[in-house]
Amino acid sequence: MLLNNLLDATEVTVEPFAICEVETGAALDLGAHAVPTIHYLLQGSAEISFTQDRRLLLHPGTVAIIPAHWHQHMTARWTDEALTLTGEPIASGVNSNCCRDLDPSWRHHLVLRETHDPLGQEATGQPRTVMACSLLRASFCAGTGLFDYLDEPIIAHALPNDPLGWTLNRLLEELATPRPGSLASARVLLKESLILLLRGHCKEEDCRLPWLAALEDERLARSLLAMTNDPTAPHDLESLAALAGMSRSSFAQRFSDAFGRGAIDLLIELRLKHAAQLLSGSRLPIDRIAQKVGYQSRSYFTRAFQTRFKIAPGAYRRRSRQVAK
Repeated sequence: MLLNNLLDATEVTVEPFAICEVETGAALDLGAHAVPTIHYLLQGSAEISFTQDRRLLLHPGTVAIIPAHWHQHMTARWTDEALTLTGEPIASGVNSNCCRDLDPSWRHHLVLRETHDPLGQEATGQPRTVMACSLLRASFCAGTGLFDYLDEPIIAHALPNDPLGWTLNRLLEELATPRPGSLASARVLLKESLILLLRGHCKEEDCRLPWLAALEDERLARSLLAMTNDPTAPHDLESLAALAGMSRSSFAQRFSDAFGRGAIDLLIELRLKHAAQLLSGSRLPIDRIAQKVGYQSRSYFTRAFQTRFKIAPGAYRRRSRQVAK
């Protein structure tokens, strides 16, 4: 019932997809975003590295949901299949990579994946990695993002003819060749894709994503909404427990069991994410942003921000502006 209840109340917003195409050995900075991102690898092999010193290896058909604010750097890698096709690895440093708007040509890469030329060498002259990417906006209970509390990537694998692969391919087709009703159809397909993807992560009586269970708990949901709707408000453990209608100790234990961290730890996380949004989307001075998210000292704010995002606030602002350009 958990997943049914959550997803039945979830609203999805269809964002444009981009096709990111990178030659083997080349790299592409995908930036950091204020909302989670979804990637679907159509062709080739890729390594995505993060500022959190984490790496993911993606193969054809891999679907990944990446937490918000994780800076992503994609490198196209050769695979055993690539070595068989080319005889030897392509030299690194190739500077031929870009992201472009999704168009009907995306299906060509899927066809190559299903043939003897999974890396697209026959058409391009050398192996290449192709990935469909988009922002992921899915909200639950008065605007709370379904993936706002994601602290680890969600990974799944879609085969061309399995339900997840078929649904994602239909979604891309609707968006690549829009017709009357395409947006409504794409919204249904995106939600169905999320349902299929989460089924493997939250089975009956075995929810491996505890924040999903927490969102269904009405008591915790009230406190969560207060924190997410206004993370800069003077919340403390007593006020959050009162919103949940629980004692301080019961609330602290239930919250810790659900999220694997304390309520105040999560509140600090939300405030720092809000600060990241202000840094990338406003011209407010850093001192003012620090005050808005509850830090009276810029040095304390800088230390907390750098601990969370592995980058100083000023550098984060400069990088966000460069990515936006």
